[in-house]
Amino acid sequence: MAILLAFTVDNNVLSLAQLSDITGLYKSTLLRIISSLERNEMLERRPDGRYRLGTSSIYLGTVARKAFGFGEVVQTAVAEMSETTGESSGFFVRTGSARLGIAFSNSHRQVRHQVEIGQLLPLEQGGAASRAFLAFEAGWRTAAVAALVSRSHGERDPDLAAVAAPVFGLEDKLVGVLTVSGPVNRFNDESANEYSAKLVAMVRKLSLQLGATPDCISFLNRASAHFSDNRSAE
Repeated sequence: MAILLAFTVDNNVLSLAQLSDITGLYKSTLLRIISSLERNEMLERRPDGRYRLGTSSIYLGTVARKAFGFGEVVQTAVAEMSETTGESSGFFVRTGSARLGIAFSNSHRQVRHQVEIGQLLPLEQGGAASRAFLAFEAGWRTAAVAALVSRSHGERDPDLAAVAAPVFGLEDKLVGVLTVSGPVNRFNDESANEYSAKLVAMVRKLSLQLGATPDCISFLNRASAHFSDNRSAE
């Protein structure tokens, strides 16, 4: 598995030496494993001696994407976020200069932020989700891990607070933003840090399911550790 995960969108053809550097395996060990992967068409050797993913890997990727339907995966995520935080959770996609809500799970509390599917909000109106879209529209590679979570406190609505983080998919494209929102009186520093840590863990899980590259997942792992440390330091 380590050999297959060594390939990324940007580095989709690798030499034996590069595979050894990335995986930490000796070349003799690699050659034995690669021989088996080639027989099963998981890897393919090019005429120049370098390797790329084979047709079986492509087939399995297609099967996996169909098994994890986008809508089903996202709805499961927002339901889990709402359950673990006790607040409302939503998933937005970008459409032009606005964000569109496509999945929501509302809090069971009597006082809550009520959100609905089909909610269209201009990015210029602000809010945590809007700032997350704008901050990561160019991708994650130039971002600091601490910038992964955007927060708002009475910004778009004086009674509403939220935390939001981006979700990445194939080729590390920004596919949407996951949010947790609720009344401002329940979003103090302690609860916001707690929700941020849970949010980052979920966007990492979602990004992995939606096909983000190992490099992106590594970035999200570092972000998850960062926000978990912030929560533990309280």
